[in-house]
Amino acid sequence: MVPCRPTGWFAWSPDGANGYRDGPGTEAMFRYPLDVALAADGTCYVADTGNDCIRAIYSDGMVATIARSNYDFGDGYGPDARFRRPAALDVDDEGVCWVADTGKNAIGRVTPDGVVTTLAGEPPGGDQDVSGRCVGLRWPMGITVKPDGSVWVADHGNGALRHITATGETTTRLRLSGLCWPVAVARSGDGSVAVAGSALDDGRVPEACVMGVSNPH
Repeated sequence: MVPCRPTGWFAWSPDGANGYRDGPGTEAMFRYPLDVALAADGTCYVADTGNDCIRAIYSDGMVATIARSNYDFGDGYGPDARFRRPAALDVDDEGVCWVADTGKNAIGRVTPDGVVTTLAGEPPGGDQDVSGRCVGLRWPMGITVKPDGSVWVADHGNGALRHITATGETTTRLRLSGLCWPVAVARSGDGSVAVAGSALDDGRVPEACVMGVSNPH
């Protein structure tokens, strides 16, 4: 086995400190970032969970905030948009960043120029397959986007794998029994989906699983 070696840092907080600051990668600061995704143009999007925002690290090493938030709910442009504890993201071929907005029980999308819209869900969340903001999600923690613009979501709090079309129509495709906390989802080239789940089944003993769903359509 050949060990992997880092080729360099995109960006880091000085001395590993938590904080919030845009600018050159050597000066930027983050707070508990939980996920990253690379766009075709080399831009690295970051779910800066502790700062309730989406950041971008460009190929020249500059860090910028794409969408900053407070605890309101709403769409908008850049600092006018709202996220709460975004935990996962993915980027499609058009450079659109899709976000599992965990704290707001919603799925959002951010265009390369910073326009934020909600695809599905809203506070306080729930568990129902309908359309748009009426969709019931609870703490979505994983997301992967398909070429047709639909997304697979690890709906953590509902123990479910959800499929949401590009127009916001939602279908529950899987319920995890026992291991009822899906935390991540990934899609392969043939359309199959892998789901990682974990749970404390009796409050003391951790359980975990990784399962595949073959061509779920």
